[in-house]
Amino acid sequence: MLTGEVPIAWQAMVAAAGVTRPAIELIDLSFNKLSGLFPQWKGIVPGATDIRGLKLDGNVALEGCAPLYADTTLQYKGTRMTGLCKVDSITEERAQVRALNTTGRLLLRYGAMSPAYDRMVDFALSKLALLGSLVEIGQSSYLLYSGADGCATGDGGNVYAPHIMVKVEVMDGTIPPWSGLSSLALLALDNNTLSGTLPPELGMGSLPADADLYFDLNLDLSGTIPASYAHFSTGQLHIAFTNISGCVPDGVVAYVTYNTAYCSHADGSDALTLATLGVILSLVGASSEALQTWGGSPGFAGPNTPPRFCRVWAGISCDASYRVSGLNLTALGLDGQLSSLTFADISGLISPLDNLQVLVLSGLGLTGNLSDATGTGLDAFPKLQHLDISKSSAIVGQLPDRWAGLTDLRVLQVSGSGIGGTLPGSFASLQQLRELRAADCKGLTGSLPVEFGMLTNLEVLEITGSGITGTLPPEYADPTAVIDVSDNMLTGSLPTFYATLTRLTVLRLGRNRLQGQLPGPYVSLRQLAVLDVSSNQLTGSVPVNWGFLAGPDFKLQCLLLQGNVNELISAETKAVFEANSRKRMPPLGLAINDAGDPLCV
Repeated sequence: MLTGEVPIAWQAMVAAAGVTRPAIELIDLSFNKLSGLFPQWKGIVPGATDIRGLKLDGNVALEGCAPLYADTTLQYKGTRMTGLCKVDSITEERAQVRALNTTGRLLLRYGAMSPAYDRMVDFALSKLALLGSLVEIGQSSYLLYSGADGCATGDGGNVYAPHIMVKVEVMDGTIPPWSGLSSLALLALDNNTLSGTLPPELGMGSLPADADLYFDLNLDLSGTIPASYAHFSTGQLHIAFTNISGCVPDGVVAYVTYNTAYCSHADGSDALTLATLGVILSLVGASSEALQTWGGSPGFAGPNTPPRFCRVWAGISCDASYRVSGLNLTALGLDGQLSSLTFADISGLISPLDNLQVLVLSGLGLTGNLSDATGTGLDAFPKLQHLDISKSSAIVGQLPDRWAGLTDLRVLQVSGSGIGGTLPGSFASLQQLRELRAADCKGLTGSLPVEFGMLTNLEVLEITGSGITGTLPPEYADPTAVIDVSDNMLTGSLPTFYATLTRLTVLRLGRNRLQGQLPGPYVSLRQLAVLDVSSNQLTGSVPVNWGFLAGPDFKLQCLLLQGNVNELISAETKAVFEANSRKRMPPLGLAINDAGDPLCV
């Protein structure tokens, strides 16, 4: 029979329990004659598992409270005690963490799986869920975080919910549809022999959105990522080296070993297409510093983040949905390095890029014959707006009539290419076309199609250094700002209609075989800055009223008239032009019959 007060010296034994010696499961002091105030033991180590239960029943003279953790079982019937001492919220939370640790270690302790163990895990996880609900009650500004060993620990701060980290090292069968894991921070089932599919239940809201799920190296896992996994918007999903395929639900950071994209963005074909193109470019020996940016996976980096090929890869531009909208291989600095590839090779390789709007293949050394029915492959790009195959002398053949179907095309640049034959009148269907540039295309023959006058949005027509014959088309649409058909074999007279092109800034007709006189109505071309009719067969002289072209409210800066049948401008008329030019404020300058002047270049 014990009498007197509970010894204060027992403090050392209690403090050591669970630290330097095993935890004490039960101290039974019931039905003795203990009296006085229960001692206020100090120095109990935070987080220690000290004692599990204390029985004090029947000690009628014992008073006060027991300074133990909130999860300790205390029995004190028939005493004057008030129960456990009221402690601060930090101490309460430490007790809750200890409870979480106890259950978490139970899971970590096992190394083999069986149906019985599977049932045990289900049961244990359900208990974890209950504990997770408990710790949501009465929280203070106390930080609870996940320790490296998978056990919750405590420290000062202002995060409120402790987390559970669960790792199972040997597991087979399918992944159970666990739920209710409101405190789960990490579920690591990687490097096992799991099979089946990812259970949608994991993403239905009972797990936290920031949970990290590891399913890597389970080669028999298959299927797709359930759409419900979009719930894990601030967590991570690791499914590398599995047979899981398909798109990634929007907002999920997924680590995969296959080319994919977010479900709302694409089916992944853009990433795969660019990766394949990169391999081909390397195989043919292409090399540049810019091409090195194509290294690494082209796929997505995280939620609401563009894929790597949109952010890092040189020459690639993407639209708001992360589809490839622009491919500029010229920007890779591969000058002349793709001579072993044809235009058809490239267009075929990139045909899945059906959202492509800009394609620049200038100066790459590509070959091929556009007249070949198999070499015109742009049908796959119905949204194409800009096509540039300039500086490609080995791309030959006639511009295909099929390109008339590219009704969104705004810029067609083929200057310096080897194209030949006649220009297709069918291109009149390209009603969005702003620029048609075919400078120094020596193989072009035939006449300028009259149908080009139907291109109501045409701003720039540049067809120079070719074998174009016939007369100038009688009219073009008013938006036309630049007409450059110099260095051809055009005949006939200067169309008076051109005087109505109120936006015309450049008219270059030099080095042709044009005849007749200079039209007086051209004086109405207030925006005209360059007029070149040199080296033709023109006669007569500059109309008197043309002097206004050099005066105020006009823009003329370059006038080239030399090399015709007779001198078209006299010294007196030239002086009038120069005098009028000096009246312009601010001065614009004026070059007459000086092709080398910067104003004429």
